[in-house]
Amino acid sequence: MQPAPPFEASIDHRTAAAVLLRDRTGWPVHEDGVPDNPTYPHYVLWGAPDSAFEERMRGSSGEAVTTMQVTVVAVTVDDVLGGYSRARRALHRRRPTIPGRRCGDITVEDTTVRPLINPADRTPDGRQIYTLPLIFTVHTNPIRGDNNDG
Repeated sequence: MQPAPPFEASIDHRTAAAVLLRDRTGWPVHEDGVPDNPTYPHYVLWGAPDSAFEERMRGSSGEAVTTMQVTVVAVTVDDVLGGYSRARRALHRRRPTIPGRRCGDITVEDTTVRPLINPADRTPDGRQIYTLPLIFTVHTNPIRGDNNDG
């Protein structure tokens, strides 16, 4: 068996979640930022470092846990709410695929936050932009017998 590529939780967890979002929602997914002139609606997936505290508590087991945010971005309240529901269904209790890693189910935090509005956030043609954050956690371990221990 060929060794897995080097593992970086902050990148690999985000990328695996992006694949699930793209495949299961059909919406554009931008990782860690938005390009010039994006189409609406879309998702912005923000990476985060894995939990150093948990790593210290368990020792160097190779276990990685990251809590990340996907921001739903749309120009109508219905689209932002619908996009949130689609993203939740695309991620919650799904197992991402990361070479050399055993992936647990993604967990999504429930929220009661309403769509957020920043009056300064507008499309180039002047439409109001609505956003809604969805927070989720990815948990992975190295596959046994693999020298890739994160």
